[in-house]
Amino acid sequence: MQKTLDFSKEIINGNVNVSVVEMGLTINKCLEKPNIRIVFKDEFAQVGFSVVKVLVIRFMESFGFSTKMNDSQIDTLTVDTLEKFSYESLEDIVLFFKMARNGSFGTTNRGVDSNLIYGEWFPKYLEKKSELREQSYLKQKGKT
Repeated sequence: MQKTLDFSKEIINGNVNVSVVEMGLTINKCLEKPNIRIVFKDEFAQVGFSVVKVLVIRFMESFGFSTKMNDSQIDTLTVDTLEKFSYESLEDIVLFFKMARNGSFGTTNRGVDSNLIYGEWFPKYLEKKSELREQSYLKQKGKT
């Protein structure tokens, strides 16, 4: 949990290259990380909001659409992200945004909004994660 808090503060302060972190992430690695619901509770809720907002802004700026989100839309997408990923890890958010950005869940011609991200792309990510979790479970079960 402390590692995630430290990682979050490094992202917020701009002391970590998120691109380098992305390159080393896999869904299997994300399975081992604590969920954000536990990490960012109580007095750490503001840290959670801040780090996810940085990641949301970074994600949205990666698209070449001429219309950009305003501050209110960014805040709304940040809240949506925190809610949807409450049982996932901070690393899941980083990896999901990378995969969505590079077209792993499909393309968009009309821009990116919460409906597309969480109505279409997020369920695909969870499905991939569920499949890997099941494979990992079966592998562990076979070893015992």
